[in-house]
Amino acid sequence: MKNTSQRKLTATPLVVVLLTLSAITSGLYGELLPPDEINWGWGSNEPDFPNQAYGETSELDPGDILVDSDRRGNNQLFDVWVPDGEGPFPVYIFAHGGGFRGGSKILYQHLKNYLPDENIVFINVNYRLMDDDRYYAGKKVPTQGEVNRAINDVRKLINHVKGNANTYKIDPTKIFVGGNSAGGIIMSEIIYSFNEPDILGFWSLNTWKTNDYSGARLAEYPIPVVQVAFDEDPANRGHSARVAFKHAERNWFLGNSSIFMGGGDGDYSFGYQKTYSHNTQLWRDGVWIKDIPRNIADTGEELPTLGEWINDIVGGISPQATTIGSVSVHSDTPAVYSDNTYLVLTEIVDGSSSALEYEWTFNLGASESFIFSVEAFCTSSSDNDNFIFSYSTDRINWTEMLTINKTTDDDTAQVYSLPSGTSGTIYVDVLDTDRSENHTSIGSLYIDTISIKAAYPNIPYGQ
Repeated sequence: MKNTSQRKLTATPLVVVLLTLSAITSGLYGELLPPDEINWGWGSNEPDFPNQAYGETSELDPGDILVDSDRRGNNQLFDVWVPDGEGPFPVYIFAHGGGFRGGSKILYQHLKNYLPDENIVFINVNYRLMDDDRYYAGKKVPTQGEVNRAINDVRKLINHVKGNANTYKIDPTKIFVGGNSAGGIIMSEIIYSFNEPDILGFWSLNTWKTNDYSGARLAEYPIPVVQVAFDEDPANRGHSARVAFKHAERNWFLGNSSIFMGGGDGDYSFGYQKTYSHNTQLWRDGVWIKDIPRNIADTGEELPTLGEWINDIVGGISPQATTIGSVSVHSDTPAVYSDNTYLVLTEIVDGSSSALEYEWTFNLGASESFIFSVEAFCTSSSDNDNFIFSYSTDRINWTEMLTINKTTDDDTAQVYSLPSGTSGTIYVDVLDTDRSENHTSIGSLYIDTISIKAAYPNIPYGQ
């Protein structure tokens, strides 16, 4: 055991106090402790590979432990829980929250309990926090350099475990990531700024309102996402339910399966386990399953747990849009709420004619009836080309719903009532109407909103 006694200081009483505080906050409280000398509170849940180091900062300052236990995360350590069996397995990597000034992997070790018998490796990671002397002086906001350091730490961790895939029995091409608050910021930047390869899904908790989930960024890294917020949309506080919902919504409009869970308390609202009665808002792939603040009753549809979600994606059940033509974003992707920003679909010349095709997937819960709604317009075309929306339950038999032929945005949605009893997976396809030979005029479709909602009385569309 190394000596952890406080170093003696000789000074006047006032200076002693000041220097003692300085010693605590600058890492001079005692000699650094190796991680195996720390009580991590694992109990019966000890990792298969505890306190693995992915960088040089692997020992702990006793000051961090005695003054603020939350700063036990101020290092480059991670824990690994590995299923029985040969593998390789998908891996879920989680980064804790704490405003970049506190937090630790020990606060989230219980997430492993939500992956029982799922054949998924769970990795819980620490990263270097903001400088503690400024933290204890009352500074609440980290510098950009400190945020970047944390992001780069977790990037290094991801590449470290990929390089040691055999040790941890992971499939390095099947990586899923998540984080709470600051940890969500880290994972978001790793995905959408650095485009770290092999990440197949993102499950985020308490996303921060400054996160950049613009359509252009999402289009560059198309993966399924789950956004969980304690607040209800459209609340836009520091931990923003509005930003969380818009991320899920925009991501879905670009053809990627997305889930939003709003309102709730504790781990029950995280969706890691199959308990959703605590959530006041549930949304999946364009459909509100429950939205108590807007008087939308619960359809009763079940959402996947974390483990089910990962295994569904690995098994190829995550729906993706298919396209003929090009896709671009003007300011934003379209929304369930009209905002005059658009997803733009543009024809290409396919053989001897112009053509466009785009497909969305909706997962409908239980309701007597649903209404499809789209607010869109198209450019005028010398071929008099319009755009037809159709739906299918099997991708073989299609039923036409409505045609877009207006050439200006009149802020009015066109709607279609799906047959009574329609439920389950619904595919919506849009096609151009003219593929005559030598008709090669290029047209574009501008989509402001698109949704399928349960047809409850006295609830306006788009609300």
